[in-house]
Amino acid sequence: MAKTYAVKQFALYRQDGQEGICWNRDPGEEESQSWTIGTPLVEDDTSQEVEIHSDDGSVPILGIAVSKSTGTTGSDVPYYEANPYNIFIGTLRDDTAEVVLATTHINKAYGLKVTATANTYVDVSNTSPTCVQVLGPAPGYEIGDTNARVLIRFLSDEQQKLAAIDTV
Repeated sequence: MAKTYAVKQFALYRQDGQEGICWNRDPGEEESQSWTIGTPLVEDDTSQEVEIHSDDGSVPILGIAVSKSTGTTGSDVPYYEANPYNIFIGTLRDDTAEVVLATTHINKAYGLKVTATANTYVDVSNTSPTCVQVLGPAPGYEIGDTNARVLIRFLSDEQQKLAAIDTV
């Protein structure tokens, strides 16, 4: 039977790479940042300081925050890297509205809705630019569920530290 779930922040599902948690220690956290665990992060394209990813996808994803921001400029930033090996879990939404997970969502690419102090989710209404591919329902979720959690991977051309090698 289909269920409705609360929206949750991104989380790591599977890490096949050998890297573990990555760190940006120098230059570290950008000034005036405020994020929670599970927020997508980028390196500022001019200062290389870590900041929150924007919905417009103008800068590729560095990774997903492992801890909340400190509010202190230059603080070390731990993150799970957006790479071909790491699979994440995210909530599927339609902009700010609920959406029912359908088979048509599987293997499709979407953008993100980033709300750093609340929840970031996969936004089915954001199809340009896309940055993640929906792989299928996360364990415990089914087609027909509302606000379902889905397995996602970051598209290689949207990974900040890696060269582009594939597309959806």
